[in-house]
Amino acid sequence: MQSFWMPGLLAALLAAAAPAASLGKTDWHRLSESERQVLAPLAAEWPSYTPTQRQRLLQVARRYPKLNPTEQARIRERLQAWSRLSIEQRRQARENYRKVQSLPPERRATVKQRLKEAHQSKQAQTAPSSETAPEASPSTVTPSTP
Repeated sequence: MQSFWMPGLLAALLAAAAPAASLGKTDWHRLSESERQVLAPLAAEWPSYTPTQRQRLLQVARRYPKLNPTEQARIRERLQAWSRLSIEQRRQARENYRKVQSLPPERRATVKQRLKEAHQSKQAQTAPSSETAPEASPSTVTPSTP
């Protein structure tokens, strides 16, 4: 998965509304140390997440140790980027993700390619000494209709 899709993936994980385990089982203080470490960027807003959102994020945290270092870095960066987004930017990221997912496969591929190119362009504009890639603002990427 390309790194520019991580905010969209997180948006989808946080926007889901399926039933999940009881709220008490996912209270922050009941998470394991490793789960809290992975999800640390979201600690302040953890109480506001639904049980489903918490369960899906816990799935990411539990899978995290099995990922290679590049994938782990990507997860860390994306969780940090998500935590810095405003409520409106998050809403827009969720909306954009839903729009892209509803497109026909060919159109979705075109949009993904444009997002990839925009992300690469922003990366190329940053200083070579920068250790992290710039974040594509989810509010600025809206799929156009055919």
